[in-house]
Amino acid sequence: MSMSKTRNASFELLRIICMFMIVLYHLFIKLDYSAVCTSAFYSSLLFPLHVAVICFVLISGYFGIQLSFKKLSAFYIQVLFYNIVAYLVCSVISNEFSVKNFIISFLPLSHNQDLWFIRTYLYLMLLSPIINKYLSSAPPRKFKAMLVILVFISVYLGIKSDDQSLRDGKNITNFILIYFIGYGIRHKFIGGDYSLKKDIVFLLVFNFTLLPIYYMGFGHGVALFIHRWGWGYNSPLLIINAILLFMVFTKMPIKANSISVVAKSVFPIYLIHSNLNVQKLLWPFIQESFNTDNLILRNVVLAICIMLLCMVIDKILVPIYGKITLFSINKLHINNIL
Repeated sequence: MSMSKTRNASFELLRIICMFMIVLYHLFIKLDYSAVCTSAFYSSLLFPLHVAVICFVLISGYFGIQLSFKKLSAFYIQVLFYNIVAYLVCSVISNEFSVKNFIISFLPLSHNQDLWFIRTYLYLMLLSPIINKYLSSAPPRKFKAMLVILVFISVYLGIKSDDQSLRDGKNITNFILIYFIGYGIRHKFIGGDYSLKKDIVFLLVFNFTLLPIYYMGFGHGVALFIHRWGWGYNSPLLIINAILLFMVFTKMPIKANSISVVAKSVFPIYLIHSNLNVQKLLWPFIQESFNTDNLILRNVVLAICIMLLCMVIDKILVPIYGKITLFSINKLHINNIL
């Protein structure tokens, strides 16, 4: 499978932008849920922010996950490390330490519901050798046939049926679908060979058509249709929007070492600010300290500040969990198990 090409900085920039979108989305939802859900303007604003999760999986499918014990260990140790540290720091601040909760902090995949993305992405990592084997051997016709099957299961049944396991696209089936799409874009099975300008035009036209319609019809009629088919991570309108954004960045040959340096802390930003213990302290603090009617300005500034703070924390702590990862790999002596 020829997936070894080095990413240019445009994909790293996309990852940074997507993480900003996720943090911004969380600020709106966690702090102002009732105001956002009852407002046509804010609800419309959240639509384009929702593409971020899909873009992360598209990147994985585009380049391919090359699973190894080292990568798997680094992934899990990073998740575990931040979950434990977050609990210890937050318990000291709140003065609410308990042995039971400390033990639970060692179980981030089963006892932290806000880390659903981590769990689902881990499933994708573990299945990636099988998926990659199929993709590398399947001719375009078989690839498209399997893509149709995945769309039927994840999109159609996920939205139209009462199967709770497929609901909202927060599941491995949908992640495999998005992974397939990323691969298809890389190999020209999906998307046309358009110029950067045309891709930007497609993206703008799609959003400036969809969002005003949703805004004007908010709460009934066509807006309800758009919400049903454009909100969940398995919804076709959202997937199309994510693909359009992704296509723009595939055509942007950006070279900047500073972007790559920042991008290294993107994952820790998610791990820190999405941690349940951090959220219990962070959201009430923001509500008490930054009460304003200008939600957009407040949340944009706060999103940037949260990202910068998390990046600083990660730059300080990366030598520690890096050494733990290296020690674990060397101690186990199974570097080539995968």
